[in-house]
Amino acid sequence: MADIDGRVRVMTPFAARKQVRSTVAALASEHGLQQADETLAPEFGGVRPGRDQWAFGANRRASVSVFGPRDFLVAVGQRLRDWAGGNHTEISTESSPDGRYLGIHPYRRVDLGKQRTLATLASGQKELLMIGNSLADWVPACYGVRCAFVADSNIPDDVRAEAWRISEQPDVHGVIDILTRLTGLTAGRAGRS
Repeated sequence: MADIDGRVRVMTPFAARKQVRSTVAALASEHGLQQADETLAPEFGGVRPGRDQWAFGANRRASVSVFGPRDFLVAVGQRLRDWAGGNHTEISTESSPDGRYLGIHPYRRVDLGKQRTLATLASGQKELLMIGNSLADWVPACYGVRCAFVADSNIPDDVRAEAWRISEQPDVHGVIDILTRLTGLTAGRAGRS
């Protein structure tokens, strides 16, 4: 999903989103979990649901995110992979390092959606910067995108070596650090021209 001139454009539509959400809700009921209000990830100011609760991630239009107990999320991943195979539907799942969050995407490999989206956006731009915190946020340079990562990112050394910048700050603070550096570089170039 991208914000282009104040309008939201879904770059990789999730046709099975409604069915995925229904499948997750049914499995939560089987696990005896209560649904909490939709939430943001903790690094963006959200609060994880309580011990016997689960929640969808807020503001998702091109993916589905689910918060809850580890065993429930493992079961969700397996159920959705089985469901997708039986329904000839492409999905991928990505778990957070702590196992309490699951991202569900409308393509077979997590990295493909971002690569397709960023390559499309980069084709009409002079420069594009992707700031992320996982290997799914890596786009090889051949796509016309520079990548940066926040501290504590779970990415291999070869990707770190090719990244435009690795912030020493975690989460949102890392994003702010990277954008501040970028703004400084941009202002420096404008001053020289």
